[in-house]
Amino acid sequence: MLPTAAIVRADEPDPEVSSEPAAATRDIWDRMLAVELVGGLDTPYGVFGGAVVISPIRHLALDVGGGVSRDGGRVAGGARLVLPHANGALGVRVGFAGGPLTWESAVPGHNVPGDEVHTRDGVQRQTWEFVGFVDVSLSLEVRFDLGIYARFLFGVEHALSGPTSCEERIDGESIGPCSASSFQPTRTYVGLAVGYAFDI
Repeated sequence: MLPTAAIVRADEPDPEVSSEPAAATRDIWDRMLAVELVGGLDTPYGVFGGAVVISPIRHLALDVGGGVSRDGGRVAGGARLVLPHANGALGVRVGFAGGPLTWESAVPGHNVPGDEVHTRDGVQRQTWEFVGFVDVSLSLEVRFDLGIYARFLFGVEHALSGPTSCEERIDGESIGPCSASSFQPTRTYVGLAVGYAFDI
C-alpha cells in the first residue's frame, strides 16, 4: 500500500518561510524620510537644533538642518553609515557645519601693562565670525515599530580656519589684541537625537 501524501492548501503559508517579526524589523529601517530634534554639548547642530533625514537605502542616512550654539546660529549636514540589527543600529557619520565661534585659552604669568614686577594669569579670547567645521561621530540608535527613535552620539569636531580676531584679557578686561594666529581648535561633543521616521 502506497503512503498517502499530505494535502497542502495553496492559501496556507509555509510556516518555515513566513516571518512577520523579520518583516516588521526590516520596515522600520527602510523608511526614507525622518525629522529629528538634536540637543547636546557642542554638537554640529549646536546645543539645540533640528534636521531632516533622508535615507535612500537602509544603510545610508543624509541629514541637513540648523540650530543654535553657545556662540550663535549653526548650519550642518552629513552622511551616516547605518548598521541595523533588530531594533538597534550602530552609526558612523561624517559631516560639515558652519557658524560663529569663540574660544578662550589661558595665558599664565601674563605681564600687566604699567606693572613690570608682577604677573597675573590672563586669557586669550579668539573669535571667528563664521567658520567651517568637519566632524566625525559614532552613534547608537534605538528605533521602535511606530517609527519613533532615539540616537546617542559622540564625536569630534575640527575648525577649518584660523580666528578672525583675538584679544588678551585679564579679569575680564581687554588689555590689547593678540598676535596673529592660525589656531584651529578641535573639540569633542556628545548629544542626543530624538525623531520620527515616516512610513511613506
